Amino acid sequence: PSVTSSYTSTAGLLHGAGLPYGSVARSIGILKAYITRLDQSSLFLSECSQSEQEHIRNTGNEFTHTSNVPLRIGWLDLVALRYAQAINHYTELCMTKIDVLSELKEIPVCVGYRYRGEIVDTCYEWSDIDSREYEPVYKVLKGWQRPIRGVRDFTDLPVETRDYVAFIEEQVGVRMSMIGTGPGDEEIIVR
Repeated sequence: PSVTSSYTSTAGLLHGAGLPYGSVARSIGILKAYITRLDQSSLFLSECSQSEQEHIRNTGNEFTHTSNVPLRIGWLDLVALRYAQAINHYTELCMTKIDVLSELKEIPVCVGYRYRGEIVDTCYEWSDIDSREYEPVYKVLKGWQRPIRGVRDFTDLPVETRDYVAFIEEQVGVRMSMIGTGPGDEEIIVR
């Protein structure tokens, strides 16, 4: 939601390619270790503070490629990821840019929204959300404060990085089969 006007779901891809829905056995959900947005007016409940955005933006080179406009940065939003999983039925996940979070002491992950005194952890009607009525609820995970760029074996990651991945897998119910640890094609862990 609030990312593009294109229909980016698995069903939209198959429809656009002229393939029947059941023709794909493997569906990989690709996500960053944090969220980025260009649109200044769209809903962005897990948006970071300006100083956090600046750090992540500069570390992860989060600027548009054509005009070098800075992107908005937010913490990973598991409500949005659960929604993506519900409509796409991913068989596995691939996370990119996990190395960008390496210097942080703590990494908040949005696990739900507080709405009128109750915690909501799933959402299926994004157009109805009024950001003034919803407040993100975070689980704060310990950061790993050591460089992981280029690591290619999952067991070589700091325990805190592995915990971050395991937490996302548990919350979404899908295995993380690939983890990008840098911008290079070879800087990836395949599990």
